Amino acid sequence: MNYIVTNEFDASERFPKDIGIPYTKEVMDKSNNFLWSTIFKQKPVDSVHVIIKRPTTPTPEVVTSKNQITFNRGILNSIIPTRALLKWTFTSMLYHEMTHVFQWNGEGKCLEALVEGIADYAMFSPENFAKPGWEGNGTRLRTMISQPVFSSTVRARSRVCGKA
Repeated sequence: MNYIVTNEFDASERFPKDIGIPYTKEVMDKSNNFLWSTIFKQKPVDSVHVIIKRPTTPTPEVVTSKNQITFNRGILNSIIPTRALLKWTFTSMLYHEMTHVFQWNGEGKCLEALVEGIADYAMFSPENFAKPGWEGNGTRLRTMISQPVFSSTVRARSRVCGKA
């Protein structure tokens, strides 16, 4: 797997100082290994490209399309007060977005709650800084998705959502 990180931030800004390219690649690798060992055994991808972007127009904070994840400056230069919390937020979001890179979504026909719930599960998984008591689709799915029969069924159904 090839991990590519492009940084458009100045050296004085928070991404290069508090997170950095080596840490981003480390998280990409850890999340990839977690996802392939617990959730996905499909949708091969040769590379993942993370872009830390300085947007010129108002855009969503994080966007994933195919094998490219774009983090926009707002979230990384936000008012998150500490380096540790910023790193946790970035890591969690990267786990979530890496899930979308490898995830079948039935050509856009799967229920959004299923697609996002699986990504939230990865984001709030024990392998990634889980916080006790956090709610969300991932928390609700954690017990179900850990069951082998459920996992194989979800993988199979999410590949063909919306087809009879």
